[in-house]
Amino acid sequence: MVLLNIMDYYTIYYISYKYIINKFFYKQENFKFDIDDYKILKDKSDTLVVYFSRMGYTRKIAYDEAINNKANILELKTSELTSSTKGFWWCGRFGMHKWCMKINDINVDLKKYKKVIIVSPIWVFSISAPIRDFCYKYKSDINFVEYIFVHFMKTNFLRVSDEVDKILNKKRIKYTSICSRFGKVIKYNVYK
Repeated sequence: MVLLNIMDYYTIYYISYKYIINKFFYKQENFKFDIDDYKILKDKSDTLVVYFSRMGYTRKIAYDEAINNKANILELKTSELTSSTKGFWWCGRFGMHKWCMKINDINVDLKKYKKVIIVSPIWVFSISAPIRDFCYKYKSDINFVEYIFVHFMKTNFLRVSDEVDKILNKKRIKYTSICSRFGKVIKYNVYK
């Protein structure tokens, strides 16, 4: 039997950790979403899908939802760092503290839409910071609202939908929880 010294254990642990982290972030950063695969959408719709997507997973789900609802679509943009591994950690800070991340002007009259479907990734057990900013800025312009939250865990995040109800000062029509791992939907639940 061969006994390993403490440095050998440390080396094995470090190499294993580095492999797992690199594999995770490689998959995350190399997800592809091709907008040309989607035929967009009606200008005269009374439904708007609003989304923020850091890596493309939420974008894909938002486009699917827009097509299913024959809705217009609006991507929220921010000047903050959100892409890459560094963006992952930066966004985590915003999520952990429940801070808003300032979004660029949207130039859309939300009041003309009967329903707004908000599609957000979950950041540290809460809505993404750009979506949080959108909700606070435009809560008085939204008539009826639905939520779709995209996350990595197999849980429902009903508490988060209740939190967004309070921010908007409205009760949602419907909430959908989607567990997505590297672009593949693992679990899909709808709550009314």
